[in-house]
Amino acid sequence: VDPVPESVPWQVHAAGKSVLLAHADDPGALGAGPDGTPLLMMLGAASLICVPISDGTDGYGTMTLARQAGSPRFTVADLGLAEELGQHLAVAIRVDRMFRHRSQVAETLQASLLPARLPANVPGLEFASAYIGATQSQEVSGDFYDVFKSPDGWAIAIGDVCGKGQDAAAMTAAARHAIRALAHVKSSPVDVLAAANDVLLAGDYDERFVTVKLAFLQESGRGVQVRLGGAGHPGPAVVRADGRVEIMGGGGLPLGLFADSQPNHADLELSAGDLLFFYTDGVTEARNATQQFFEDHLADSLAADVTRTAAQTVRAVQELVTRFSRGELRDDVTIVAVKVGGAG
Repeated sequence: VDPVPESVPWQVHAAGKSVLLAHADDPGALGAGPDGTPLLMMLGAASLICVPISDGTDGYGTMTLARQAGSPRFTVADLGLAEELGQHLAVAIRVDRMFRHRSQVAETLQASLLPARLPANVPGLEFASAYIGATQSQEVSGDFYDVFKSPDGWAIAIGDVCGKGQDAAAMTAAARHAIRALAHVKSSPVDVLAAANDVLLAGDYDERFVTVKLAFLQESGRGVQVRLGGAGHPGPAVVRADGRVEIMGGGGLPLGLFADSQPNHADLELSAGDLLFFYTDGVTEARNATQQFFEDHLADSLAADVTRTAAQTVRAVQELVTRFSRGELRDDVTIVAVKVGGAG
């Protein structure tokens, strides 16, 4: 029942001052219930304490305590204890709201760093992705990925910014959007990453850096030609239709550190049934109870069933990583996969 004007809780909340009614004689002290019956009578209350729930700056309501007839009357000492409880409640509510707000801001900001959806119905290609935030942090992740149309086909970018929080998110957004824009004016992934490095160096990101893997995919005869550019980022893995798995190396220096850093370059050809699997180090560095790394299990996980779609492969690895680490992920897990001959 919401307190009505002139009731004790209403007065306490409005004035911010406690009230002790050792002898609660006024039937209207707490207002009335839906049927008009005074709440004081419904409770059988003979003694009342009402204190503000306040941290000294903000008020969050009131706390009312009642004792029935036959129980000892409330005293000034009881009032002091109740006021202390009201202050503790206020701090608890303030902290809870602060963390809720922080979590909502983090979720909103994180969502803005990732594509709303992946391209669908692309002839001959199936894209899939997954993102799982670290279980030990509520900060905004530095992981990002993107899949977008390029002048000659499609582009896939995946990266990881050093650190977490809003500063890392600012660099994440700058890196992702710079890469997407530059991919339309630069002819190779290496040139895109080199230009993105200049953009990040011009920004004020302290000593942060970002690792990136960028792939240009172009239809070539009966397969797909892939040009890769790397800046300190692991992978990707190539899963052939016959079950062979190759974990490609990283290479290159992260972006945002040195003006003369040169991204590395690699080319490969994908045929029907082949899958290209990108990931952040949250996948390989996931640990189990005996401190083993999932990196040693990645190739076997990918080779377990080459008939899976890209979406099924991503989901399977995601579930394996979560199960392997017993849900205790120390870092964010980001995965992007593309399969040739997939849904079109």
